[in-house]
Amino acid sequence: MPGSPPRDPATARVWSTLPDGAREVFDALGSSDLQTLLADVLTHRAGRITAADVRRRWESDRLVRPSTSDPRALGALEARLWQRVPAAFDALELSPVTPFGTCAALAFHANAAAATTDSTPPAIVTTMIQLRVDMGRRGF
Repeated sequence: MPGSPPRDPATARVWSTLPDGAREVFDALGSSDLQTLLADVLTHRAGRITAADVRRRWESDRLVRPSTSDPRALGALEARLWQRVPAAFDALELSPVTPFGTCAALAFHANAAAATTDSTPPAIVTTMIQLRVDMGRRGF
């Protein structure tokens, strides 16, 4: 909501560094325009990243490195496990993203979701299962 107070101290700190009226300007932007603006900011920041920065991040952040698991072994295990699931159960491969606003609309705390610059943030498994069950009830 325009002008509403931030919900946490980190957000309040960031808003306090921006000029008066900034929240209303951002709130007035359409989703596409806000994404365009954020993409431009990230592109500008990415231009300052060096090869040494990338290497440091690779070494210090396990989330940006490939998994150490052998995908062939994992695939074989998954296949064996699926063979043990009764046929009455539906197999469901969840999407890695959800529509923008899903957590807020389904009363999940926004801090449980990761922020992204597009309209499809990373999915939260329980949210996606809840959506799938609901869509199944509606015949989708």
